[in-house]
Amino acid sequence: MAEKYTSDNERIMETGNAESFEDRYVVGTQDFTVQMHKTPIRDEKGDILGLLATFWDISEQKRKREELEKRGAELEDLLSGRTAELYKTNERLQGEETKRMEVETLLRLTEEEYNTLFENAESALA
Repeated sequence: MAEKYTSDNERIMETGNAESFEDRYVVGTQDFTVQMHKTPIRDEKGDILGLLATFWDISEQKRKREELEKRGAELEDLLSGRTAELYKTNERLQGEETKRMEVETLLRLTEEEYNTLFENAESALA
């Protein structure tokens, strides 16, 4: 970790650009995440004298964010499943509607044929 910090510090001193990043620490069995911000300190001429580093523990926020992302993924999976079910149901209902319309058409044609036969019959039908 010390090598990383030294490398970060050297880069910031060379470029003169402030940087922010997260670092993870494990202490015993506990996992910690810190947010760190490093910015160069300049003298009145603009020359870099050193660095100012601030950091704060964001472990709880990170855990909550990861839990929300996990829950969001679970909800997306659930929604995807429900959408697939609705799509299948919609297809089935459309098929049933098509069949119903075909039966109605056949019924109407049969009724028309019956009426034609009834009206044009030479003998009385009851």
